[in-house]
Amino acid sequence: MAFDSKGSKVWESAVSLPTNGQFSQACAMSDGSTVFAGTFGKSMQIVRVDAKGNLISNKTYSASKSL
Repeated sequence: MAFDSKGSKVWESAVSLPTNGQFSQACAMSDGSTVFAGTFGKSMQIVRVDAKGNLISNKTYSASKSL
């Protein structure tokens, strides 16, 4: 979800997530896209959306132990 300088919603996007976790980091990129990262049990998920909220990539990395 993104908001303009007046607090109005610009876009909203849904991403399928594993249970038991949440995104804990967000980083705005110079091209206008945003990267979100978080841990979900024994995996880490990194999602990137463009400036309009369209999905660019969605990667999940597994670990042998809970993160």
